[in-house]
Amino acid sequence: MTPMTPASGPSLLSMLLAFAFVLALIPAAVWLLKRLGTASSTAGATLRVVAQLPLGARERLVVVQVGGRLLLLGVTASAITRVGALPGATFGSEADGTPSGGALRRH
Repeated sequence: MTPMTPASGPSLLSMLLAFAFVLALIPAAVWLLKRLGTASSTAGATLRVVAQLPLGARERLVVVQVGGRLLLLGVTASAITRVGALPGATFGSEADGTPSGGALRRH
């Protein structure tokens, strides 16, 4: 009988070190994706909630600014429906579209 020899290939120690390296890369990749994803989404953000009016426990009307347009949306627990658009309306008097005075004005 011949004595048993270990199988040829990578040793257990090198496999464990490679596995630990891969596990260490996961948090680094998540951190990098969060950092890059947040910076790019906030720089080009053109969607913002201007006003909302609760109608019930889980229903509300929401005015959303998309670019330069204002949309009126109905929001429930199971759906979001476009009720209409507010053409030619601006919110407040600031040039950057920030709320001031709390009322919609027609131009």
